[in-house]
Order: sequence, then C-alpha cells, then structure tokens
Amino acid sequence: MLEHFPRPPQDNGRGVHWSPSQYAWGQDNWSFWKEQLQAMNIKWVKLLDDGGGSAMGLVKRLVDLKIMPVVRYYREEPNPGRITSRETDTTKRYAELGAVYFETNNEPDLALEWKDRKRPPNWLDIVVDNFIIEADMLREVGGYLLFPAFGPGGRGNPFKMIVERGRRDLLDGNCALAIHNYCLGRPLDYPNDAINTQGEPLTYEEWEARGGLWAWEMDYQTVNRHRQRLVQPNANIMEDSTCFRAFEYFDALVNDAVGHSIPIFTTEGGYNVGQRAGTTYGDDPRYPKPTPEWTARLTDDMFRYIEEQAPESYFASMPWLIACRRMGVFSEGFENQGPWFTHHFDKQFGTSGVLPTVTKLNDRPGRVRQDGPVPEGMRNFYTGPDVTDRDFDDRFKYLEPQVVLDPVAQPSQSHWRLVAARWADEREAQGRAYIYVKALDETGQPLENVTFQADRGDAIDKAQTKGPIDHHWGNILMTGLLGTYKVSMAQDGLPSDRLINVGMGNEISPRNFVPTSFFLTFQKVVEDTVLPPEPIPTPEPKPEPEPTPTPEPEPTPTPTPEPEPEPEIKPEPEPVPTPEPRPDLPERKLDPRLDNLTPAVQVVPTADPSRPHWRLVQVRWANKQEAQNRGYIYLKALDETGRPIEGAFFQADRGDAIDRAPTKGAIDHYLGNYMMTGALGTYRVSMAHDNLPSDTLTNVGLGEPGAPGDRTAFFLVFQKILGQPQPVLATAPMPAAAATPPPPEPASAPPELAPLPGPPSTTGPQAVEPAERVNSAENLQAALLAAAGDYLIPVDRTAALYKYAQTKSLGQYLSAEFPLHYKDVTYRAQIFERGIVFMQSDQPNSIQVLKHTLYPDSTRPTKVVETSPKPEPKGLLQRWLRVLGLY
Repeated sequence: MLEHFPRPPQDNGRGVHWSPSQYAWGQDNWSFWKEQLQAMNIKWVKLLDDGGGSAMGLVKRLVDLKIMPVVRYYREEPNPGRITSRETDTTKRYAELGAVYFETNNEPDLALEWKDRKRPPNWLDIVVDNFIIEADMLREVGGYLLFPAFGPGGRGNPFKMIVERGRRDLLDGNCALAIHNYCLGRPLDYPNDAINTQGEPLTYEEWEARGGLWAWEMDYQTVNRHRQRLVQPNANIMEDSTCFRAFEYFDALVNDAVGHSIPIFTTEGGYNVGQRAGTTYGDDPRYPKPTPEWTARLTDDMFRYIEEQAPESYFASMPWLIACRRMGVFSEGFENQGPWFTHHFDKQFGTSGVLPTVTKLNDRPGRVRQDGPVPEGMRNFYTGPDVTDRDFDDRFKYLEPQVVLDPVAQPSQSHWRLVAARWADEREAQGRAYIYVKALDETGQPLENVTFQADRGDAIDKAQTKGPIDHHWGNILMTGLLGTYKVSMAQDGLPSDRLINVGMGNEISPRNFVPTSFFLTFQKVVEDTVLPPEPIPTPEPKPEPEPTPTPEPEPTPTPTPEPEPEPEIKPEPEPVPTPEPRPDLPERKLDPRLDNLTPAVQVVPTADPSRPHWRLVQVRWANKQEAQNRGYIYLKALDETGRPIEGAFFQADRGDAIDRAPTKGAIDHYLGNYMMTGALGTYRVSMAHDNLPSDTLTNVGLGEPGAPGDRTAFFLVFQKILGQPQPVLATAPMPAAAATPPPPEPASAPPELAPLPGPPSTTGPQAVEPAERVNSAENLQAALLAAAGDYLIPVDRTAALYKYAQTKSLGQYLSAEFPLHYKDVTYRAQIFERGIVFMQSDQPNSIQVLKHTLYPDSTRPTKVVETSPKPEPKGLLQRWLRVLGLY
C-alpha cells in the first residue's frame, strides 16, 4: 500500500517547513536558499500557496533540485468551507511538475481554524465529509490529499468514520496523513523516558549544561520535586501523544480502521528554541526549554531516528521553520519560535543569524531510506539540452513553456553558437519587451550590422546588430507570448543555434502580456573549432589595416564659466578670514509622505556640511502597491559631478548589528539593495564609502499607516560633496592664477529616480501630456509634434557619441518609446533626429514615419556663429534648449 507513493530520489526523509507566507519564499535571494537546501541535503519542503499558484516559482525550483514539495493551500479560517475549482486547476499544474502532495485544512480540532473561531459540536463529521469531497477532487487531477493534522493532543479516530461512509478506497492507496508532532522539549522516547516513568532526578551539572535558569525557569531542586510529583509509571503513546512519537499514535488509528498504514508526514513540528511542553495545555516543568545548541542536537537526533529506526510509513519530517524575517515575513510571533535562520538569538547566544541546527545538518548528509519512485514531472522537469558550458539564465527552466536551446545539428562545422542568454523580468526590463542580440566574431570581438531573426511561425522578423553607441545590441520588438519566437542568426549563410519559446510573460503569468526582455549573444565558430572546455585556437587572420578605435563614451562636459574680474580687495585695518565661495549644496528632494509614517522618517545631516561628505539628495518611499510587495532599501550613489558610482558601500544600522551592501552597475541602474526585515523605526541608512561622514536617514523600515507589516520600499540617492575650500586671509589681493574657482556646475542635476514599475501593463506608461492639449491639435502630425516635446532628450553635437551617430544613416534617437492618445486612437511613437516613427498600438505592423526635422539645417553646423552674444542658460530647461539649438 506504500510502494506506489511518489518520493524524491535518494530520499532520506529530511525536510523543513518553508516560509510562513504564501507570497514571500526567498525569490529575491534564491541562490542563497538553494545553496542552503543542497548543503543540508533537504529532500522535502512544506510550503504555502494561496490556491492560485502563488508558490509556482518555488515549486519549480524545488522540483528542479529533486526536492519534493508538500503544498498547503492556505485559507483564513478554512472550516467549514471547501476548496473550489481554483485549487484543483492549480493542483493539476503542480502535479504535472511532480508535486503531488497537498493540504487543504489545518488543525480543525482547534476553534481558531473555524469561521468566527466557533467550532461546532459536530466538527469532526464536517471535517471528514469535506476531506472525502476534496480528496476526490484532487485525485482526479493527479494529487494526493493529506488528512489534516490535528493540534497538539488531538483525539478521535476519523479514519473509522471514513470507512463507515463507504470510502475505504481513499485509505487504500489514495491519500496520506499530516501530523504536527511538536516535540516541545521532550526527548524522542517520551512518554516512555525515565523522567516521565520513573521521575529520574536532575543534577546541578545537568541543570547548568542544559541552559541554567533561562532553560528551566527554576532551580534544579524545584525541577526534581516536579519530576516526583508528575511521575507516570504506566505511560503509553495512546494516552499521551503530545511529543515526537505522535506518528505511532496516528498510525495505530489508521491500522485500527483499515488494517494497514498510509504515508505519514510531519508538516509542522520538531524542536524549537525556547518551546517546551505546555504551548497549548499548560507547562511541563520537568523538561528544559531547548537552547539553540540543544535544539540542534535534538533535531539532528530526530532526523537520525527517522533515517535508521522510523517505520516505513513515516515518510518525512518537515519541522517548523526555516526562516521568517530572512525571507521578508514580518511576524514577531513566528520569529520568537526559533527559525533556523534568524538574528533573534544573536545577542544572547551568539548565533550570528544561523542556528547550530544548520551546521549539524550540513555536517551529516543523512542515510538514504528509499530511492523514489520519482514522479515523471520531477524526473523530466528540464526539457532542453545540457547548457552547463554556456552562460544561460537559470530562470529559463521556470518559464512556461520552458525557453530552451535548439543547437545546430553539426557543431563541428562553421556555425553561429549561442554562448550567452539572459532574461529580464518585468522589473528588470522596465516596461520594455524586446529581443536584444549581440554578435561576436570567432575572436570574441563584437560585430556591427550582422543580421539576426525571430521566427514567429507566420512570419520572420529580421534586424541587425548595432554599433558601440548601443553596445552592439540589435533589437526586435516582441508582441507575442512565451512560446512565440525562435531566435537565431541569419548571416553569412551559416547554420545557427536557436533559442526557442521566446516571448512576453513571467513565471506567474505566462499567458499575460507582461513586458519582459531577452539578451542573447551569438559567436561565430569556424569549422573544426571546439569551444570550451577545450578550445582550439582559431587561425590567425590575415593582417588588415587596424581600425580607428572608437572613443570610449565620455560624459558630456559642461563648459567652465569664464571667470569674472575679481573685485579689488581693499586692505582692512585687521585681516578677516574670508572663505572662497563654494557651490550650493544639491537640493534635497524628499517624499512628502515620510512625515506621515510612524515614526516619521527623517534626515539627520552631517555635523559640518562644509567639509567633504555624502549628502542625501533624494528620498522616495514606495507603499505596498508601489513596491510590488518588495521590502527593500534601494540606494544609488553619485560622484561630485552627478555620475553614478558602482561598488560604493552603504549601510543599514539596525541597533544590534550593521549590514552593508554595495551599489550595482548599469544593468541594475546602479541601485544597490538591502532587504528589510524590521518595522519602521528599525534602520538608520547612510553611506560607508571613502571614509567620509554621511547624512543619515532614520526610522527606515517596513510598514505603512494602518498596516505595520506591509512590505514597502525606500529609494535613496546620495551624492559625494567635495566640501568648501579652506578660508584664506584677505590681507592682500590673491594672484589670479592662484585663485581656485568654484567647481563647474555638474553636467546635469542629480537624476530623478526612475519610478518603481507599477502593475504590468500592455499599453506602457501613461503620457504626462494633458489630453486636451494633444487632442486640440488640428491633425495627427501636429499632435505628434505637440506630444514629442516633453519626450526629447538632450543632445550635445560636440560629444563623441553624437559625432559617431552622424556617420550612420538613421541618426540619433532622441527619446524612448512613448504613448500618444489622439482622437480616441492610441499610438506609440519614438523621436529620432530626422523624424518621428509611430504606429497604432493595436496594429504593430502599421509603422509609419513622419518626416519632420526637429533639428533644422541651420542648427546642424558643428560651429555656430552668433551675431550677438546670448546670456548663459541658467535653468535646466534653458540648458536643454541650448543643447537642442533652440535657445
């Protein structure tokens, strides 16, 4: 009756309960959690889902690691209700992946799991009837339902009731059982241990070794009096099952009903720091609260027992709990229960964020109890070829359908090899839905104007790679969902690897038009060249004239203002120190909502802002909706000219510890990030770079008014300030050559922080132009011109990048794509030097060009001769107009 139930390969019965949230499961730091699971040799994971597939990303990753998920469909007060077709549809998707075990109810013997917390007298009848109905629903789509776990000390034999209702067939190989056998500080052999049956006395040395007063909450003589008073010489598991051996009690109930066992899973339970018997029904003073070290020992002993002595029917134990705050779930109650990864016990026990349990399990991989049977979905999860020798995004496996490589048939012949492929999700793609392709020659140098294609079945779209100004990325706009495109090279008549199933959509919503992007790099491979791991050198190419190197992009310089004549300095009777003028400090741009948070989030400036320091120039707060449930501090650092800095360290001081993180590179828009686990008031955020003092943002943390646990976010921009020059005595005029003029104005003001992406949209960002201004235009041409102005970007004709662009026929782009609503029709447009390209949003093949020159010929010369001097531009708008030749 047990042999057909699926198990993971090399099953040792070792598991863990995952996050207590159905939404936050470590997706923002999956590489870390993956390493922990593999290091501890975990084979089973209990997790939560909202019934609609909220844990789909986690389940796919676990199945890929050959770890068996046990999915609980979480519902508030689940009784007396039942699941619906929503859960059965999700079960079908999970079962196809190889995740086949499910929970739909939880501890129904407790009133708190019933509507309005009122458990009716006939509660067990309702639970059994609902179980029968739901078990049938899930078996039809490939799932096994676990009979719900009862709370500690639960009683009754529901399995006999199932048989009495004529449904013995469910217990004959079509369901399983969940238990919550919390150990509560009691030894593994309780209730037949010597303390319970004989009152074995405690020595002072044992009292001290197990944690002293913290663990016992009384002296050892008092403990011994309790041991004598509560001795139970005739104890047995059928009378007292609030302990690890509860699996024996429930197995006896099943056997009493049908004469055989069914699979039993611990889906909560085990040993927890500080938790001892009495959580529900009073306190048992005979046993100590486990310290972190003893929790580790007892947990290791528990898993060793399961590997070596547990009955075959006891499939796995998934004790509570791997992490809470470390996964972004703010719950003080759960954090107090001793997750394996927590800072809660750092001060008292020096655990440094990780319980010794983790070390114990890392040191001992465990003994294999059984190898499978492995479900087909787990066995064949990945459908593509081996890509370990290529730089491929691991997330391709978790999309639906999987994005996979289709290699050429004869790789020893000359061909185009796909050497790197990366996916950008909706946040990383920032609303752009493109296929970006770069081509490399056989030596690894980028190629310009090389053709690639995206085959979408009914047509093939082609485009060319670009030049250095675009980092050699060519691009094709995607309009189809995942599964639509096959992308390959189409150059020199060579065969090419293909990446198939490319398209829009994400892991959770593969059939929704969520804008995402792909970045692919192909390399030309000459005949008989073997790529890594054992590359053969390519033949030396014939000498060719060395191309003129393209200058590296440099920031647009801002002319230094002509120094004005210095005023004559008249001698004073007594010298007075006169500091030279310094540039004004950058303006702070603070989110006005910061004052409405509790406590208010405030800026604490450095003590002396005239000295070099880091100045906080911008703060934006994102509520739960704006943050898209990501609880992070995002931070960008700028140098003194306003350019972003990569690898600049910042810190979040949470009182008991200081966490540091670096800013990132261009692909992440230079935003470093730090995950928050504490509520508002927890963190003080500042820079920790170049040994400079820094402004500090105080009272940062999760939550918003009325919802202290919500996952919100902060976006911060710090700028390096050089400080004010030291004063000099004005006793005599300073020679002009020695004067230090104020630093030139930065090339641009501190950049505005990019808005956090909102809910996925197929129409792109809304135009900021008032509708009436555009719709009042007399024709479409006028409307495009009216809307275009606000989307122009500055161009400096003296810059190297601009000069390079003039050698190309297409000219420079002057804006990103933007929406236009005119006469009840929605368009998308993009501005170029020589015109505006546009199309109707619902007709992607209707691309047209409005041949309008935004830069008249009279403004094109590289040197402009003016008949009369113009005043220097002062405001940002004027500077832009000057660059555009309109001022």
